[in-house]
Amino acid sequence: MAGKAGKYVLFGCFGCLGLIVLVALIGGGSVGLVAMTAEDEQLEERTHVADLPMAARIGAGSGSGDAESPAGAGNSEGSVIAEAIPGWAGPVGRLELALMDGEEFTVVPGEPGSLPQVWARYDRNMYTLTESLETRDDGWTYSVYFERTGSAILAMLKSMGMMEGTEPEIEISLPPDMPIAIGGRVSRAGSRLELGGLWITEFELDVTQGAGVVSFDRPLVAPMERLVTRNRMGGMVLNDLGNASPRVIDTANSMGGLVIDLDGEWRGDSELLIEASSTGGVTVRLPDNMQILGLSEYSDTADPESALPKLHVQVDGPEDNVEFRR
Repeated sequence: MAGKAGKYVLFGCFGCLGLIVLVALIGGGSVGLVAMTAEDEQLEERTHVADLPMAARIGAGSGSGDAESPAGAGNSEGSVIAEAIPGWAGPVGRLELALMDGEEFTVVPGEPGSLPQVWARYDRNMYTLTESLETRDDGWTYSVYFERTGSAILAMLKSMGMMEGTEPEIEISLPPDMPIAIGGRVSRAGSRLELGGLWITEFELDVTQGAGVVSFDRPLVAPMERLVTRNRMGGMVLNDLGNASPRVIDTANSMGGLVIDLDGEWRGDSELLIEASSTGGVTVRLPDNMQILGLSEYSDTADPESALPKLHVQVDGPEDNVEFRR
């Protein structure tokens, strides 16, 4: 440690060198042992399609829809859906995700009239993929669970490039003409969710020791009710939330970085709740097309005569760790 002097430095250096050599020998032997005992990869490529009952298939299998309209207005069913969106009382689906130990997990829009689908490629000796479908009168729940079940040491060596291996890939596609709530947990993994143009009613994402990027590059079919995120020891980016127009945005951040981008086409008022911590930073990009309430530096944007939607902001925790930009 800095500050040590005299003969203790000399003996300390020799001691450290010996320890490094010992660790290297043990480590090298461990790598060799793991490599000798490791099984060859058994790559599996699979596609799972959620076989929803006909009552839940609002737009699926209804024929060709208008690709420009997420609700599939090119067919009669799509037109009925589009008219019913503001007060929709039909079945609502839910996608439950638990994705762990991987670098490439994605959620993307599918084709109009399609069904929820999972494509996966992974080593069966190292990982396990489980999916299940539960149906109810008022909707359905499609659960996708992916985790590492093989050697943690082997997985680490492969990720460090010390051994050859194929990183697992999971891609989930969702139909744009079905109302779906999403609940997800991501741990020790990277995830990218591109949800623009979909019909997402609610969204929840919990990231622990990983990374999550959620984007809405196009407006949703209908404004989202609630968006909830929790970031722990990781990084999370929320892009173009205005295109989702959630009525409530509830975020918490600790020991990591969180970026909240509020650009996009806002279609109503929203409430932004930020739970900050002393061990993480939050950056908020405020929109130009909303009135900002709750922040003294933007109080001049509040105009009771304005037709612009209002954004109510509330910060709990160290405000110094939350930066607002416009």
